[in-house]
Amino acid sequence: MAQRDLVPESYVPALLAWINGGLTAEGSQAYRRLFGIGIAEWHVLAYLGHIGVGTGLAISKSLYVDKAAVSRSIASLKRKKLVRTVVHSRRNIEVFPTEQGMDRYRKILRLALLREKQLLKDFSPEERAQLIEFLHRLLKRLPDIQNLSANYRVS
Repeated sequence: MAQRDLVPESYVPALLAWINGGLTAEGSQAYRRLFGIGIAEWHVLAYLGHIGVGTGLAISKSLYVDKAAVSRSIASLKRKKLVRTVVHSRRNIEVFPTEQGMDRYRKILRLALLREKQLLKDFSPEERAQLIEFLHRLLKRLPDIQNLSANYRVS
């Protein structure tokens, strides 16, 4: 099979990276200006606002983010009194949103949902459902991609 050229406009990882990059850069600026936290902190706070409790490892795995980045976000949120931690052991530290953290979560959530609505403005409800289904199918492939990359040998 002949190898095709990489055409960014039709290369799915590039398209996803562009969308993510645009949302992340603009979102981080807006969230810092309006709410005093960046996008990485928002992702951790959103996880905790939805789930209620987590560990750095659980949050890292769920968000597909480096554990060190999650730890920095947790430390920042803790300094801002938006989360609290309960230490069970050195490797088992639970993180909970504080009342102030949940209040901030709800405020940011309003903007996050408006941003999503704007992003999907040109999609019908059926197309939106289909897009979400497609994205979940891509998420299911991530472990296979990680395995492929880990076992790839340069020839």
